[in-house]
Amino acid sequence: MKRVGEIKSRRERAFFKNRMAVSREKQRAHRKKTMDATKAAVKLHEPMTVESPVQEKIKVSAKSRSALIQGEGRSMGMDID
Repeated sequence: MKRVGEIKSRRERAFFKNRMAVSREKQRAHRKKTMDATKAAVKLHEPMTVESPVQEKIKVSAKSRSALIQGEGRSMGMDID
């Protein structure tokens, strides 16, 4: 009886391994097919080059400034004692 049990368990293991090997091949084929389909569906584009807008400098005439500070209604003369 013991020997029959060993043989039976060996056969079950061999059957299971064989069955799973076929399943593994099917699964690999399915994964490869799916990967090929996604690679074909996704098209990568190169990013567009965005040209930075060129800013032109505009010259604005400025009033000439004096180095002297304007007095508050007083003349810029010297006071003599």
